Amino acid sequence: MQEQRPGADITIQYRKIGRDYLFIIAGGDEHIGAVSTAYRDPSTDEHEWVVQTNGVPGHKEYVLTEPMAKQAASQLQATVTVCAGIHYDNLSSAHIDAVVDHAWSQFLLMLSTLD
Repeated sequence: MQEQRPGADITIQYRKIGRDYLFIIAGGDEHIGAVSTAYRDPSTDEHEWVVQTNGVPGHKEYVLTEPMAKQAASQLQATVTVCAGIHYDNLSSAHIDAVVDHAWSQFLLMLSTLD
């Protein structure tokens, strides 16, 4: 039996909630590792996008959720929350890079359908 490459099972789901969006990214041993919300800051003159993140200690999914939330919010012009939990045992740094790249390509593909 051929072993599946890390990241091949990553899924991305979304739900439109009013004018806002929720994205859930999961793969491997699925869980909640980090949650980021991007929204416009009304206190700034240019209403800049702000991202707030909550991460579970020891988890690094925030490296995906923070930039993904900001990218999606800017593109969709809406408040966006991204929740991610991806875990694979004993990955090399090259495999981690491949997982991150795959998650981003899946996310950007989904975003392109929502414009």
